[in-house]
Amino acid sequence: MIRSTRHWTRGLLVMCLQSTLISPSLAESPAWKDLLSPPEHSPATLIDVRVPMRDGVSLSADVYLPGKEGRWPVILERTPYGNSSDWYVNRALYFARRGYVYVLQDCRGRFDSDGEWSGWIVEIEDGRDTLDWCGTRSWSNGNVGMMGMSHMGLTQWKAAQTGSAYLKAIAPQMGPADEYLYGMNYTGGAFLLQIGIPWSIGVRGRTQQTRQPYDWDKLFRHLPILTADVEATGKPIGFYRDWIQHPSYDDFWKKASNYGHFREMDIPILQVSGWLDLHAKSLFANYEAIQREGTERAKRLQKVVVGPWVHTDRPKQGYGVLDFGVDSIIDLYALYLRWMDRWLKGIENGVENEPPLKLFMMGKNKWRTADKWPLPETQWTPFYLRSGGRANSLFGNGTLSTGMPGGGEPADRYTYNPEDPVPTLGMDPNGEVEPLDHRPVEYRDDVLVYSTEALEQELEVTGPIQASIYASSSAPDTDWTVKLLDVYPDGKAVNLWDGILRARYRDPAAIRAGVPSPGQFENPKLMEPGKIYKFFIEVGVVSNVFLKGHKIRVEVSSSNFPRFDRNLNNGGKLGVDTEIVAADQTVYHDAEHPSHILLPIIPERR
Repeated sequence: MIRSTRHWTRGLLVMCLQSTLISPSLAESPAWKDLLSPPEHSPATLIDVRVPMRDGVSLSADVYLPGKEGRWPVILERTPYGNSSDWYVNRALYFARRGYVYVLQDCRGRFDSDGEWSGWIVEIEDGRDTLDWCGTRSWSNGNVGMMGMSHMGLTQWKAAQTGSAYLKAIAPQMGPADEYLYGMNYTGGAFLLQIGIPWSIGVRGRTQQTRQPYDWDKLFRHLPILTADVEATGKPIGFYRDWIQHPSYDDFWKKASNYGHFREMDIPILQVSGWLDLHAKSLFANYEAIQREGTERAKRLQKVVVGPWVHTDRPKQGYGVLDFGVDSIIDLYALYLRWMDRWLKGIENGVENEPPLKLFMMGKNKWRTADKWPLPETQWTPFYLRSGGRANSLFGNGTLSTGMPGGGEPADRYTYNPEDPVPTLGMDPNGEVEPLDHRPVEYRDDVLVYSTEALEQELEVTGPIQASIYASSSAPDTDWTVKLLDVYPDGKAVNLWDGILRARYRDPAAIRAGVPSPGQFENPKLMEPGKIYKFFIEVGVVSNVFLKGHKIRVEVSSSNFPRFDRNLNNGGKLGVDTEIVAADQTVYHDAEHPSHILLPIIPERR
């Protein structure tokens, strides 16, 4: 069921050493809070200041000054959502009162800025030009930082690629690493329909557009998805069509990616996300890439905070059917203020000496720190699909076990009909994946269910998760979906993460969980109907303690709609061909075809 328009719109505006447990009080410690810049200034404002770009276009910025005189460090935030909303202004005033110039800029082609809005690529040069402008104003001391979430996080990564001498630190929250591999456009080669269409409609004009009059269920089912823009608004949306017409990982996507540019980012980087957020995978993709490819300074000075949150900068302690406790909430303003105090003002607050990763363990509902990712003590443990996973008999008799399957174990079969896809539960168009009871979809004949026995002791799973599924299809192309769930003693099956792979993008497969194969999504290859293939499916990243008496569950199917667009199984041109073909699917789990999910088990700390 589609949520209210108000809820839909909200997201567009907000939008090793042994690991140890830590108390949330560490995050609130007066030892460093006493060092935060105090709110001692009376801000002054400069409204609609024109910022010239290299091509002659001028962008609009509102500038919040600590006072009328002086040179100050600058924080830049660039947004396509309108810089005059209270949500932005309150943050700007918070930092201006504490001795920062806060520059809120409308992105090109949006609100008061000139030019044409086109999405990702233009943010690179516009970001560089704006940074240079911020660093040379009479009110600037030449030290510039950037912050913001979602698209405002994206603009930081794009600007950081340019190596501006004025950019001293960034703090992207819930921003992408690569719009195709880890962004809001594609996952596993499947288009993120439930985000892509509403977001495109909302930002198609110069100001924010209404979503109220749309029949969303009908619009999501519209074929081909290429023309859903005209179906909704009466005219094409250029950037939306660009996304659909580039279904593979080609130069259109690569030129907007963070990959290949981390050497230019010789700055401290603080990343913040939530386990329930779409961009959680992006956070760790960025982190690992910097550790592999970044400068020594960037490697040493990057930090990560991941809470049990959805796509928001206003975390609350519960989502869906779960409550993570009051300790799950941290003061994000104080977190960012401390970061900027250290790198823009030079305040010795010790932030660089703390462990690089601060992670919230769901289930146990405690914070922990870590020195490396994946955690060095990780025991990569395959849990094998066993014994038939048909879901229509008391949620299936399929089992999940660390024991290897034997020979002759029968395969599981179902029919995937794109006319009746498995419905998405727990996600709205803002990318918010809320934890809900998934038993309603487990009744379906096209969902295979595999569960462990009730755990005799708690089991921590922290890290990237990958599934290896041996399967065949009667179609030349189809999708494979895998969900990881935590089953409570009362029977509710709560989703933690889910992944998808479009079969034509199966080869070459990822080497290990969390690291995509560079060419995997560049060279689509149709299947031979009936032939068994091994499919590597990136399920996600998580930190969850499965408590004693709980079960670990895996669901396997071929759709998760409308989160992902439906694979029509016809093997034709994605996003354009409209023929719907039902596919007979077979999932194998025997000695020769040991289908499994690879879980990063963290041994109990003693």
